[in-house]
Amino acid sequence: MIEREFAHLHPDYDGSLHMTLPPGIVDQVIDNGWAERHPLAGKFGLPDHIVMVYGPRDEAELEVVVALVRASHAHACPAVTATDN
Repeated sequence: MIEREFAHLHPDYDGSLHMTLPPGIVDQVIDNGWAERHPLAGKFGLPDHIVMVYGPRDEAELEVVVALVRASHAHACPAVTATDN
């Protein structure tokens, strides 16, 4: 999001996350109800594909959020994630 940050987790009482997703999946993630576009997306030099992902409420939702964090990391560090798999 800024410099090397691709995602961050909010306090446990909220559990939501801000992250930068690959541009090609942002609309689908939002349409599926997993996230909303960050109010500063595309402003002040920030990427337009920053979102707030809602905190998971159960194990199934946690799996989706983990997949989104992995997608965010892969988008931010394609060379690193390609060698890790």
